[in-house]
Amino acid sequence: MSSWVDGADDYEIHAYLFLEFRCSDCGGSAPISSEFEQTSEEWCSDVARQARVAGWTMPADKDEIEDVDQRCYCPDCAKRRDLPPSF
Repeated sequence: MSSWVDGADDYEIHAYLFLEFRCSDCGGSAPISSEFEQTSEEWCSDVARQARVAGWTMPADKDEIEDVDQRCYCPDCAKRRDLPPSF
């Protein structure tokens, strides 16, 4: 894993590890595109920003070990779960 990922936010880490944003509830995926090389720091920042702007939510779980794969929600599922938007 790239050294910049250590200090990156959860959205960037998720982009780097999974190359997409797929909802943990419904399985839907965020439409993302970027001019940058996939998995580069710029690409991860770009697609992370796109997911945030589109309303994807990755809430922090303070009671358990954070698992970036199991806590990614599309806007509809986040709303249904009453999760606040992540900024």
